Amino acid sequence: MGTNKSDEFPAGIKHGSEFYWRLNRAHLNCIENLPLFGVLVLVGAFAGVLDETFGLVSQIVLGARIFQTLAHLSSGSVFAINARFTGFIVQYGSFAYLLWHILHNTGIV
Repeated sequence: MGTNKSDEFPAGIKHGSEFYWRLNRAHLNCIENLPLFGVLVLVGAFAGVLDETFGLVSQIVLGARIFQTLAHLSSGSVFAINARFTGFIVQYGSFAYLLWHILHNTGIV
């Protein structure tokens, strides 16, 4: 086995290979957005506004999330970082649309 003890892997401190660090950060990025997306989907379901458009935008969120993760894992180059940011912006734009969709279809806005 390895030479490190179980408490020698502190969170937030770079250790291991460059790919390992990018994998760690990509995992954290996925988890950070999951609660927001989950809340939007649950509220949409409880409000009864899940329709074809809601499903399509949710698929766009998933595609952008996969794209962002793959860009994160690919490298730390400027191009990869810009691609990752594009995936991030698409996700948050989609979140804003889902929120508007919920508010509009429930008559709040």
